[in-house]
Order: sequence, then C-alpha cells, then structure tokens
Amino acid sequence: MTAALLAAIVSDYLCGLVGRPPRMIPMVGAPGDVAVFTGAEDNAVLRDLAGDAPRWRNAIAARSVLSLMRYRPAANAARLTMPLLVCVAENDTAASVPMAVAAGHRAPLSEVRCYPGGHFASYVGPVFEQMVADETAFLIRSLFDRSSAPASVSRDPQQSNDQRGTS
Repeated sequence: MTAALLAAIVSDYLCGLVGRPPRMIPMVGAPGDVAVFTGAEDNAVLRDLAGDAPRWRNAIAARSVLSLMRYRPAANAARLTMPLLVCVAENDTAASVPMAVAAGHRAPLSEVRCYPGGHFASYVGPVFEQMVADETAFLIRSLFDRSSAPASVSRDPQQSNDQRGTS
C-alpha cells in the first residue's frame, strides 16, 4: 500500500466520523495511482470487462478499504458447517494467498483450488473457464452427492499450490 493510498483512506475515515460523504478512489488504476488495485493485469482485465458492464463505476469509498484490511477469513473457518470452496489465485497481490489457503484448510468441509495468475485472472480466459467448471462440479457434489469429496484436493498447506483447479 502506498503512502498516498493510506492517506486517502485515513482522510476519508476521519471525514466519515463527522458525517461527510465518502471520498471515492478508483478500484483499479495504473501502477503508482491512488487506487486499490494497481497491477498491469488488473488494468488489462478491467479494459476487457468494461464493455460488458457499461454502468459499472470504477470507484470505491476510500474508508471501505479499512474493512478489507481487517478481514481474517481463517478466524472462524473451523466453525463452518457447510461445504466451502476456496479459489485462490497463486500470484494474487490484492488478497492474501496464505490467509485464503489457511481458511480453506481450517474449514472441515472445504476444498482449496489454486489457479495461475493474479487477483483478476479468473474474470476472463482459460482460468475463468476452469474455475467455472470447478465451481459447477463443487456445487453438484455439495448439493447432490455429499459423500463423494474429490480425492485430489489437498488438505496439506504445503501441497495446496499443486491443486491448480483439477478435479
């Protein structure tokens, strides 16, 4: 996180305390911009998707990033009683890969799937196609055949990167 992004977050948070409207910052920007995602891949995916979502606004309240920073998915994962599929981008720089994998390994009825690429890799192309296939198979197993968990899904954190979306 850059100093400028942190300053925008803190400033907007303080404005929120006194009832001022949020300061909006871009969700996706170029490297060096004050934005939540600033990777080259992020910008490329945004350009690919922009035509399909003409009403989408590339903006987020800066103060809302604080809740993302406090997010700890593994904290209560062991208490989950439903099937959980955790899809992880191996080169994600926006979400914590170790935290996501830890959450998956702590949840009792979980599967962890790792995919090549960064945070937005699953939005387009072959990673998207593989992830949709894996999600569909997971839903079918979870909703209709709970007795057949796939044997290929690793519960060992050291092996989780070997699970590249294969069933």
